[in-house]
Amino acid sequence: MSVRRAIDRVITWKATPYLILVLISSALLLPIYWTVVTSFKPLNEVFRWPPTLWPSEFTLVHYVEALVNAPIFWNILNSTIYSLIVTVFVITIGTLTTYGFSMFPYRGSGKVAFAFLAIRVIPPQILWLPFIIIYTRPGLINTRPGVAIF
Repeated sequence: MSVRRAIDRVITWKATPYLILVLISSALLLPIYWTVVTSFKPLNEVFRWPPTLWPSEFTLVHYVEALVNAPIFWNILNSTIYSLIVTVFVITIGTLTTYGFSMFPYRGSGKVAFAFLAIRVIPPQILWLPFIIIYTRPGLINTRPGVAIF
């Protein structure tokens, strides 16, 4: 085999997959790049047409505005409280349920386990409307207990 054919073979079989992966990765990372770069652009440059790939002048105004004007501390605190409540609840109920299924088999326990797995196939968006209807009657919409229960 000549050296030229060997090089062509290496390029074809070794470099081509990497080139394809680089192109796909670039396409997937482009929105992240665009978001980060746009966050450093001044407002008039954000809406400029044609858009610029790199800001003409860097600014931190958007970050200062988000930290000063938005209640970001309270949002993070609420998210932390909700996630802790839900995590404790789900781990407790899940552990007890799993223990019950594994240690105490009964007639029909296989069907119940299958029903639990079958429910996972249902897209969660289908359940939003029934939950909204159920939560509206006791006044749980836009309340902390309502968010923690959901």
